[in-house]
Amino acid sequence: MVVQHLAQNPNIISKTTHQHTRQQHSLSIELKELVIQFYQRDDITYQLPGKRDYVTVTDDNGESMTLQKRILLYNIRETYQLFVNEYSNKNVDLSLTSFNELRPVNKNVDLFPRLKGQGLET
Repeated sequence: MVVQHLAQNPNIISKTTHQHTRQQHSLSIELKELVIQFYQRDDITYQLPGKRDYVTVTDDNGESMTLQKRILLYNIRETYQLFVNEYSNKNVDLSLTSFNELRPVNKNVDLFPRLKGQGLET
C-alpha cells in the first residue's frame, strides 16, 4: 500500500479505480444440518458416560436444553478430511474454518486423541 501510494504521487503509475470486492456465500441450511449430523456420528465422536458430562445450551427460541458431552476422536483437520472424502460426490464446498465453526457446543476437541488406546495416557 505504501509503495503504491508513493508511486502514484509523481504519477509513475495510474491510480486504481477498481477496488476488489470480496464475495461472501452463505452456507445452505442443508449443508449445516449435514455437518451437524456428521458430528453426531459414533465413529466421529465419543459420548462421555458420566452423570456430570452435560452442557446446558439455549436454542434460538430462548429455551434451555441439556446435551451430553461428546469428544472428537480425531483432530479437526482429520475430521474435516473425512467429511470431504465422504461427501465428495455431493460437491460440498466447505472450508475448514466453516466446518470448525459449525461444530456443536457439546463437541469437545480431545487434546491427545492419538495417545488414547495406546497405553500412553497423560
